[in-house]
Amino acid sequence: QNEQSTAHVARLDDGGFAVVWIGPDPEGNGWVVFGKLYDADGSVRVGETQLTEDALAYAQHDVPRVAGTSDGGFALAFASYGYPGGQTADNADYSRGIYAQTFGADAQPLENTPPLQVNTFSLGDQTMPGLARLSDGRLVVTWMSQDHRANYLYSDDVY
Repeated sequence: QNEQSTAHVARLDDGGFAVVWIGPDPEGNGWVVFGKLYDADGSVRVGETQLTEDALAYAQHDVPRVAGTSDGGFALAFASYGYPGGQTADNADYSRGIYAQTFGADAQPLENTPPLQVNTFSLGDQTMPGLARLSDGRLVVTWMSQDHRANYLYSDDVY
């Protein structure tokens, strides 16, 4: 019934897989990220779970990316308008930031920590996150930065 979009899938260490996507916040404001975990045989391990919260009642979470972690869980990266830390006095135009969070094999946040803002430059939109696990288990997050420079020309950089 409700629109869901921008799905992304990643393999987990045990052969299962994680699927993430965005959909309307059940409380009626904004868009949040949902996820579902599957076993290697395709059976559902963890049903549909809301992974992010609309903490400011107008957040627009978008472009979720997922990667398996070496402990059997997964990491999530996403872009967001209006998420705590994404708006500063210099950035009152609701520019997007990039956030990441790790989850256990039960799809619960590790150590119950909130998403970490990945980008440090906050003027203009930070968009199109990418997420990958390196061979040594570390995670890398990439994104595109659109900043407002002289005469409002855009510059796109990948980090």
